[in-house]
Amino acid sequence: MNYKPKFYISIVFLLIFSACSVFTAHGRAFSKAEKAQKRGDYYQAVLECVKSLSAKRDFEKPLMMMDDVFSKAIQSYNQKIDRFLKQEPKNWDLIIRSYNEIIYMIDSVEKLNFLRQEIWFNSSNMRDYHSELTKTKENAAHYYYDHALKLMEKDKQDSYKKAAQSFKNSQKYVPDFKD
Repeated sequence: MNYKPKFYISIVFLLIFSACSVFTAHGRAFSKAEKAQKRGDYYQAVLECVKSLSAKRDFEKPLMMMDDVFSKAIQSYNQKIDRFLKQEPKNWDLIIRSYNEIIYMIDSVEKLNFLRQEIWFNSSNMRDYHSELTKTKENAAHYYYDHALKLMEKDKQDSYKKAAQSFKNSQKYVPDFKD
């Protein structure tokens, strides 16, 4: 009979903690967003805020966090992409992956359909990432195509194999590139 008070106390604590936002989908996502922000991963912080706001649109904490982390995520990706574009030789896959990530992040925020998102967009240094991505893919295709032509000039079997791979790489970025 001693077990009844412990049982009731356990139920009371369970009810108290179940009301906490940490145990909800929006609360867990916001907690992950806070952790990402602390480690400087603004991209992940934005995505977690989006998850939190998708689960509970009127949750104020992720809205306030987005005021800070969205522009920082844009800034960090702009710097990252610009740094990758200056490197020689260029890692085209890494550059294109970075463009795809920032486009995904922006699309995720747009899907929230908040009036406040216009403030986030206008307060950050967003660029036309879709057209930059298209241009980067064309540049990558040109690079691999030209590289393949140079390899074919060597007129060796090993060079032809490398040229074939380089032609395939150009097709990966722009299908049917110069056939």
